[in-house]
Amino acid sequence: MTDADLGNLSLLERISLLEERVTALQQKVAAGAAAAAREFEACAAHKCLAARFDSQNDRNMSLSLEEQIHHRDSMQILDALQQQSQVISLASMVANPTPLGLFAFGVTTLLAGADLYGATAKNTFSVALIIGGLAQILAGMWCFRRNNTFGATAFSLFGSYWGARGVQLLVELLHPGLFPSADRAGTCIFYVIFCILTLILLVQALRMNYALSATVFFVALVYIFLAITAYVEGVKYVAATCAIIAGSLAFYVGLADFTNEIYEKPLIPLFPHPRHARDYEEGKRYVPRPHAHKSAVDIPPV
Repeated sequence: MTDADLGNLSLLERISLLEERVTALQQKVAAGAAAAAREFEACAAHKCLAARFDSQNDRNMSLSLEEQIHHRDSMQILDALQQQSQVISLASMVANPTPLGLFAFGVTTLLAGADLYGATAKNTFSVALIIGGLAQILAGMWCFRRNNTFGATAFSLFGSYWGARGVQLLVELLHPGLFPSADRAGTCIFYVIFCILTLILLVQALRMNYALSATVFFVALVYIFLAITAYVEGVKYVAATCAIIAGSLAFYVGLADFTNEIYEKPLIPLFPHPRHARDYEEGKRYVPRPHAHKSAVDIPPV
């Protein structure tokens, strides 16, 4: 519609035209990141139209209360749509860091299980510090960039744990006896705290897919049995078995996420939650979900 055509419309007709275009824009946003460029262009067009409304308002002195409410709500919807488009575009700028975090977690967890069985590697501290610590923390920071709250929290948490463990092992290697021996109660409380944090992650993982949920579940079992090991030495072998299972499952989830994204189809199942099953529907492009909280990108009601 040209500027001459717009000049022939009344103010209410222009507002109705704006609402129709907003509705069309909402349908485009549902299509995902592929429509992001068009959404930005549409938003720019609506901003120009709104500017024309403002100039027309100055000439016509004032709007009725109903017209002002419609105009305000329409501009709120436009701002929400633009923010959602920015979230989609920002996520698409960063590669998927989840496989890196899962592989790093799997390596350190498997080595921890082997260590509990008595098979201690010579370079345990370097693996814990670099792979378990640095790699997972980097994956967590990139998950923040992709608006992946679960990945950012889990990888940053376990990365910090393994980084601190790696530094401790390195210092003990260089200066034996520098750290005092922890008592049983302190050791038990330490693992109980991490068990609680892992159970919190488990509740969230159940909303995503059941392969990841099983991984987090066995990690929680590791911490439970390590807490019991502070008083019953033999239970550490049960913790070692759970660690090996958790590390193997982390490899599976990482392999599935990596392979499915590269081949753009669900070759390796992750057994998603029904609400996330659309990620894995046959014949559709596989796109890792940013798992943004609904309120962060939701469109306010009119």
